[in-house]
Amino acid sequence: MRWLLSLLLLSVPVCMAQVYRSVAPDGTVSYSDQPSPGARALELPPPSSYTPPSPPAASAAPDSAADAATEPLPGAGDYQRFDLVSPLPDDTIWDNQGAVDVAFDIRPSLRAGDSVRVLVDGAPAVVVQGPVARLQGLPRGTHTLQAELLDGAGRVIKSSSSVTFHLQQHSVNLPARR
Repeated sequence: MRWLLSLLLLSVPVCMAQVYRSVAPDGTVSYSDQPSPGARALELPPPSSYTPPSPPAASAAPDSAADAATEPLPGAGDYQRFDLVSPLPDDTIWDNQGAVDVAFDIRPSLRAGDSVRVLVDGAPAVVVQGPVARLQGLPRGTHTLQAELLDGAGRVIKSSSSVTFHLQQHSVNLPARR
């Protein structure tokens, strides 16, 4: 069935021919690709097309042996990398309970005593001691996330860039999406 639909969609531009409009004596309007007496040729606009934007490039998985050689020892200085990796910018998340999983890229790994604070719309939401967090009970709508890397005393070491995402919830008035 899908191949038939694909074939039909691909053949539409090839099959576009002249279209004629005719009005019968009783006022019935009909359209055809064959001219008939009294039919008028119609000027049709070119078919519309859509080119989706290219997806963001996925970061390649790091080679752990190479990273170990370039990263400082955990107690010897600043973190080299601290980024939000999920959700992606402009993501749409569907969840009726308002749950959103947030993931971070932290290099080197989080040191003992350090933590990550997640800010939702500029307000602190959760503090975790690992590279993932789960937000609960967010209302539907557009939200901005940012993360802060905190030392053992709660001081901000680094901040991530902001990410805007959209949280959608199914309506009781509409059937569920499948």
